[in-house]
Amino acid sequence: MLYVLAERLLDQRTKDLTLAAISYPAEEQNRVLLGCPSVVSVQVIYDGTPDKNSVRQLLVQLYTDYGAGFIFNSNTSDELPKVFLFEWSKDLQRKRKKPWQHEDTAQQLDKTIEDYNNLAQEHNDLIAKHTMIERNVAKTQTDLKKMTEEGNALSGKYTTVINENASIRSQLATTTRHVKLQSDLAVSLRVDLIRAGNKSEKLRNKREEVKENAKRLEDQLAVCDQYVPPNAQAGYRTWLISSAANTATAVIVPYKGRRVV
Repeated sequence: MLYVLAERLLDQRTKDLTLAAISYPAEEQNRVLLGCPSVVSVQVIYDGTPDKNSVRQLLVQLYTDYGAGFIFNSNTSDELPKVFLFEWSKDLQRKRKKPWQHEDTAQQLDKTIEDYNNLAQEHNDLIAKHTMIERNVAKTQTDLKKMTEEGNALSGKYTTVINENASIRSQLATTTRHVKLQSDLAVSLRVDLIRAGNKSEKLRNKREEVKENAKRLEDQLAVCDQYVPPNAQAGYRTWLISSAANTATAVIVPYKGRRVV
C-alpha cells in the first residue's frame, strides 16, 4: 500500500526504499516463502500500479526464487491477479532450472540488501542531521527571543534617555534665557553705575564748586563788612549774594582797589 501511495505521489525515494524493504525479508528468512509478500499485497500492488512497473517485476522475481507450490489452494487461484500469474509462469519457465538455487537472483538480492543498508544508513544520518538542526533551531529561537527582549529593554531605555535629553535641553534653554537676562541686567547695572559714578563725580565737583563759592562769598562778605560804609552794606551784601548764586566769576570790590575772588 505504501508503494502504491508513493507511485501516485511520484515519490521515487519512497518507492526505492519500499522495494528494498519488500525484498529484504526473503533474504533474512533463509529464502523461504515466508519472506515473500502476501497474496493481499500482490492484489493491492497490481491494482494500484501500471504495467511493467518495478514492484511488479520484483514480486514475480521473489515468487519465482523463493516461492513454493503450497501457496496455491482453492482460494488463491481466484485471489491472485491473472496478470501476475501469467508473468510468474513466464519467469518460472525462463529462470527456474534448479529449484531453490538461483545464483543470479541471490546476487541481485545481495546487491538489493546492500543498497537497502546504504539507504537505511543514509536515512539514519539524515535523521541525526535533522535532529541536530531542530536543536540548533530551538537554541536559535531561544537566543532570538532573549535578544528581542534585550532589544525591547534597550529601546525603552533609549526612549527614556531621549525624553530626559529633551527635558535637559528645555531646562538649558530656559537657563540660557535667564543667564542672558541676568547678563543684560548686569550690563544695564554697570551702565547705570557708570552713569551714577559720573553723576556722583559731577555732584562732587559741584559740591566743591559750591564750597568754593561759599568760601568766596564769606570772604567777600567779610570784605564788605570791613570796607563798605554801613549805609551801603545792606545793598552791597544783597548784590554779592545774588552774584554768587548766578556766577562763579570773580567779584571786584570797588573799594580801596582790592580784588575780591
